[in-house]
Amino acid sequence: MFVFAIGEIKEQWKKYLLIGLLVLCVMAVILIVLYINGTKMPRSATCDELGEFYLQVQDGSQEIEFLKQFGLEVDETSLVSDEVVIPSFFNETYTKYNRLQKKIGLDLSNYKGVTAKRNIYKLNNYDKNGNDCYVTLLIYNECVIGGHIGTKEYGVDYSPLI
Repeated sequence: MFVFAIGEIKEQWKKYLLIGLLVLCVMAVILIVLYINGTKMPRSATCDELGEFYLQVQDGSQEIEFLKQFGLEVDETSLVSDEVVIPSFFNETYTKYNRLQKKIGLDLSNYKGVTAKRNIYKLNNYDKNGNDCYVTLLIYNECVIGGHIGTKEYGVDYSPLI
């Protein structure tokens, strides 16, 4: 009788293992679907001054077109590109910078912890007191997530894209 029970447990064990593996596979599929749906990038944003504007940019020419929505003309040859990490926790500077983004319908708090591409162009039709001005775009997954107008001095006198 004892030998029979051990054999029966071994058979049951295989069945439970198979059920457990199936449950894990289903959970993995559900998590993957939720992750993919949760990372969809917005196609557009809205602000009072401009209304709805598109955000998707796949290359430099589309970045130029994006900036034209705001009446900005840039020197295409002046592009400087690097990467920046959006901090996971916003200090006072990033909180202030995010308020600037919210003026044009963007919100960097949705991108905390991600590495974004930062593209900087010299503006042709904009200056501050005779100083050259630059426009900075923050791009993540081919979508503009932030931007500002300023001089070359970091953190000094940023203006929204509008």
